[in-house]
Amino acid sequence: MTAGIAGRLNPPGVCPRANVTAWSTKPRLTSTAALGVANEREYVKALWAALKARVAPGKYGAVQADALWSESERRLLRPGHFWIFEFGDAGEDKGSFEATFSLAPRSWKLHKGTRFYNGEAALVVKRWFHRADDDVSGCTFVEWDPAKDAAPGAPPAALLINSNRLRDVFGSDTFRAVTPPALASRTTRQGAAVLQLEGLGVTRFVLQQDRDSNIRDRCVRAGSVLS
Repeated sequence: MTAGIAGRLNPPGVCPRANVTAWSTKPRLTSTAALGVANEREYVKALWAALKARVAPGKYGAVQADALWSESERRLLRPGHFWIFEFGDAGEDKGSFEATFSLAPRSWKLHKGTRFYNGEAALVVKRWFHRADDDVSGCTFVEWDPAKDAAPGAPPAALLINSNRLRDVFGSDTFRAVTPPALASRTTRQGAAVLQLEGLGVTRFVLQQDRDSNIRDRCVRAGSVLS
């Protein structure tokens, strides 16, 4: 810098500063994108370890959604979007575990069209639930009926999920069934009360709002792609 320029930038008697101010921080700030993905994977592993013992036929599970069920679901889309299902029975005293995979690190196995890694499990689904359109809170569900709800040409709903997508396990005290009185009187041993009968109504299932918030928080921490 020449003396003339320096004099104009730092007039004598006006600005005593001789050098440009520098800012620094310790520790140095760095990008943590890769670490964030690693943390998400470790979080999912830890969550599965905590939920594993609670998985059983007849219980309900919340699974992280990576796509919309249908376009009509978009109006109920909020961060941490998830779906609810009822666990099925794999038979042979295996509970809801169709298979558990012990594999070498970073290796994977394809099972019925789903990829599994070490420590993950294939969990059986008995039935799915979707959100009722008339409840903007997204906490009211009805059973998904493939005979009338599936889009033309759409593949059948998966009745098997990877445990790494599971975000919660709960019972009927948390996911409470509310059956219309007219339909309740027609209940049969075959579970007809769950589906609509001759216009009498349909059983609705209500999820506790605080549980809904907790599940959404878990989905976000696990790297939810829907918001």
